[in-house]
Amino acid sequence: MKLGGHVEGITRREFLKLARGVVSLAVWALAGCRAVLEGVVSTPSATSAVALSTRTSTPLPRPTVTHTASPALALPTEQPTATSTASPTFAPPTQQPTLTHTASPTLVPPTQRPTATSTASPSPEPPTPRPTAVARGDPDGAVQVILDYWAAIDARDYPRAYRFWANDGAASGQSLEQFADGFADTVHVSVLMGAFGELSSTTGRVTLPVTLLAVAHDPETSEQYLQHYQGTYTLQFSAGAWRIASASIRALPAGTPAPAYVQDPLVLLGTYFESINRREYARAYTCWRDPGQALRQSYSRFRQGFATTKRVDIQMGEPQLEGAAGSSYAEVPVLVVATQTNGTTRAYCGSYVLRRANVTPFDQFGWRIERADIASIALVKLNSPEAERLLRRRC
Repeated sequence: MKLGGHVEGITRREFLKLARGVVSLAVWALAGCRAVLEGVVSTPSATSAVALSTRTSTPLPRPTVTHTASPALALPTEQPTATSTASPTFAPPTQQPTLTHTASPTLVPPTQRPTATSTASPSPEPPTPRPTAVARGDPDGAVQVILDYWAAIDARDYPRAYRFWANDGAASGQSLEQFADGFADTVHVSVLMGAFGELSSTTGRVTLPVTLLAVAHDPETSEQYLQHYQGTYTLQFSAGAWRIASASIRALPAGTPAPAYVQDPLVLLGTYFESINRREYARAYTCWRDPGQALRQSYSRFRQGFATTKRVDIQMGEPQLEGAAGSSYAEVPVLVVATQTNGTTRAYCGSYVLRRANVTPFDQFGWRIERADIASIALVKLNSPEAERLLRRRC
């Protein structure tokens, strides 16, 4: 060796001794590596240990192997691929995967959720919509519209009458000017309504039968004459209101009389109560002359007044006729027994006053109820002597 600029020589014996130490060290190292690979710990021979002690100050560390399948020996690139139904997300390299475990659905990322095998689409189509519920109004309002419509025409308020038609009047098929011109010769109209069917659940429409008795003016002769019409109005409930959607009205031949039930005061009064029993309240309501004014209530309130009435039975006395100021009046004493829906009965006694115009051609309108004076009394049997006595005294 060279030390401080001087060369120190070695003998052949010393060289051989040194060579043997190096060989022993190499053999011990190879043995240690083999022990590690085979899982067996080998202890170096005493000779090797002596040789090592003379050449190194710190021994190599001894590896510790606890089992033959240490995850630490498996590189991440050599991680086995799972073949079971487990989640496609692999376990971290420091964890041994369990290939026989059934994966929990919560382990599957939302983007990797298995595609459904049923026939249903993963994104179900919206259900087939049911038919849109048609806006429905109380048919009472439809009856009131027809009455208000003709009241506006009688008052010459044609813009208001025009707007009772759907689409702000356009459903009439006329402009406002044409509509107004059509009533230029109309003097007065009396409306009689008939029984109508149920409100359509599919169209939201109701059809009302009407009889129209109109007095018209002939501009050439200055005479007035009666026009008689019959037909129906169909009304549609839209935007919260009833409007006339269409009409089918025909003129009857000249000279056609008014309906028979308005030709006699007793027949008219009998028809009134019969209509109540048949729930034909629109017919009953228009038995009154100008019912809104005479009854001081709308058609709806009139009908609701019979909500708890099951039926009415009447007995009429002899009418008392008189005339005044171009009109004829008939006062008819009436005894009424009303059966309620709860089975109870009530009795009423009083009189109805009916009126008919005596001026041509208004006299052809026939009779209408003008007013009533009715009071509740103790229950009495109809057609009994007591009932006859009450009617003679006019209650």
